[in-house]
Amino acid sequence: MDGFSDKSPVIKIGGSLADCAGEIIREIQRSGISALIVPGGGESADIVRRLDPDDDTAHWMAVLAMEQFGFYLSGFGVPLTSDPEIKEGLHIFLPYRTLYESDPLPHSWDITSDTIAAWVAGIRGSDLILVKSVDAVRSGGRFVSEITDSDNFRNSGDVDGYFVDYVLKNGITAYVTNGRDPEKFRNFLLTGNGFGTRIIRSY
Repeated sequence: MDGFSDKSPVIKIGGSLADCAGEIIREIQRSGISALIVPGGGESADIVRRLDPDDDTAHWMAVLAMEQFGFYLSGFGVPLTSDPEIKEGLHIFLPYRTLYESDPLPHSWDITSDTIAAWVAGIRGSDLILVKSVDAVRSGGRFVSEITDSDNFRNSGDVDGYFVDYVLKNGITAYVTNGRDPEKFRNFLLTGNGFGTRIIRSY
């Protein structure tokens, strides 16, 4: 298999995909894989940005925004969990309790649900799939199929500013795929091929 082969990955569904979230969930269910779904923050996180509270307050409000989107996703028939290490079956992770107790990441808008999902993947020892509204990650404005620690990555805003360094530093293999292309997403889940960008440490 050319790419993804983890049998219990972390799948982060971006909040921008709320309008097609049900279809994405159904494709995951049809694939038969076990996975832990991490919700994005979506419109609720955008409200936090507009309110512009201090960094600590914004961080926890944004994490709670992820939980709101998680409850929305659960309406498509996927159970909720607060256990980041559960690997059997399909579940949606509510991150607030675990993050509040361990507080593992800086409080900054440079860190969003992208890096939170990477943190979850790291403690599980799982691959990470970022399901987004873009075909791939751009570096300096150009789409790239692979990012390694040897690349001079210049973030064009498709992932948060902390994400790529965090993934590479912690040896997490991550894939970016477009959730608005159901056929491509389905092919990726079933075959490991068809992702937009793979982020992987080269040693």
